[in-house]
Amino acid sequence: MLFDKLREFSKTDRMAAFDGENFISFCELWKLSEAVALYLQKDNSKLPVAIYGDKENEMLVCIYGSLKAGRPYVVLPSYYPQQRIDAILNDCGADIVLNPAEKRILNRDIEVLTYDDIKALAVKYDGQEAPKENHVKPGDDICILYTSGSTGVPKGVVLTYENIMNKIEQSQITMKGVYSKDGGRGVNFSAYSFSASLGSVFNTVATAGATLYNVPKSVLKDHDGLMKFLFEVQPNSLFGTPSLISRMLAAPEFDCVGFKGLRYICTGGEPLSAEIAIRLKARFPDLILFNGYGTTETSACPMLCHITDELIAKMKGYFPIGVPIPETDVFLLDENDNVITSDNVVGELIIAGKCVSRGYLNRPELTGTAFFTTAKGERAYRTKDLAKRIDGLYYFVGRRDNQVKIGGNRIELEDVEANLRTVDIVRECSVTVKKGAVDFLVAFVVLKDKSLSNMKAILAIKNELRARVESHMVPQKIIFVDELPKNINMKVDRVALKNIVNETIE
Repeated sequence: MLFDKLREFSKTDRMAAFDGENFISFCELWKLSEAVALYLQKDNSKLPVAIYGDKENEMLVCIYGSLKAGRPYVVLPSYYPQQRIDAILNDCGADIVLNPAEKRILNRDIEVLTYDDIKALAVKYDGQEAPKENHVKPGDDICILYTSGSTGVPKGVVLTYENIMNKIEQSQITMKGVYSKDGGRGVNFSAYSFSASLGSVFNTVATAGATLYNVPKSVLKDHDGLMKFLFEVQPNSLFGTPSLISRMLAAPEFDCVGFKGLRYICTGGEPLSAEIAIRLKARFPDLILFNGYGTTETSACPMLCHITDELIAKMKGYFPIGVPIPETDVFLLDENDNVITSDNVVGELIIAGKCVSRGYLNRPELTGTAFFTTAKGERAYRTKDLAKRIDGLYYFVGRRDNQVKIGGNRIELEDVEANLRTVDIVRECSVTVKKGAVDFLVAFVVLKDKSLSNMKAILAIKNELRARVESHMVPQKIIFVDELPKNINMKVDRVALKNIVNETIE
């Protein structure tokens, strides 16, 4: 069962997590999550539990407590705009919000439990435990993770017990020996609302019994502060985007002398270049290095590429996204949905098996389009990513649609555009990406009032967008045009816009 090992760890004196200021022990984590579970199951509700917070230790308390009550969780980061929070709460149907963040969620017609309330529950239910038979079990939903949607409305991906257990089993194989039987030290860079955090929640803490060090958002933005944090932690494992790992490599002390315990790094969210891999292996000769690929719909990382010295020696450019993890199938389809059997032929990447989620909450049509059942009876997901296979390894080629990844964050350009069109002064818009050392969003905008100065218009647009979407969805550069270029079908000519960006922006 999911929490068998966590119960064992609760009988030790080791620490479960650190949130940048305080530690929480496995013993305290167990007791507090039991109290939360007992409260949540009082009326036998199976509705999702919303959790409002960031990287506080109590986030784990609320996540585990929800699952011990047999209820899936939905994380609402405190930095989300209110409009996004409202949309998610309305969509998921949560009947309670656990609020461990110091910041309070705005008053709503929904029950809210603060951290003080949770502490009071621990006193009320002291010594009691939630019945094990009430814990999430095979067939149950574990969490609903909301991703960017092409309509401007977030869509919830429903992950199941089977999805999470498959992920745990994969981690135990690839990370064998990384942590000791007495625990270890893992680092989490992601918000708990992102699928990248699943390994931290369910493998690092609940299965491996290691201490999870959560990097505060303020520290993550500060290079010197980040390296100081990591040096003090001395982690055994790291999971991050190649861009983040490259930042670490800029620090001379990031090597096997300064970080003696670092045994494992897995990159993902962006293509991994040969240059970064070569530098990593030079700094850490004995490092276990993987490049991962995945989506929220496939439990984050259903494909892995083991970056060996032999592979590095023959690689140029970017590394492959690898091969499927156990109990996962991967294949390519051509434009007519025929399976591609030849090497070096580009097709849409399809992922099938235990890693594939149940689908999108309350979106049957979208689920029916993106998910299907294979001839083997496996659940499959159309990634919309283009890939090719060479000598058994899969290589990412590009996108079939306008979904992009920037800094590890998945963004649908139509989502940004839908929100940009709601800005009062915007008549028409289109968004593209400027590729470079650091990718960023570029918006082309036609203003309703062309007498506005560019500076005032830019400030107005960005201020309104920040109230609607996450910061990584706000275009870094805005270009004002009299009209958007159109193709022969009278649709926005995205190729022309990309050419403008490439020719005019350094």
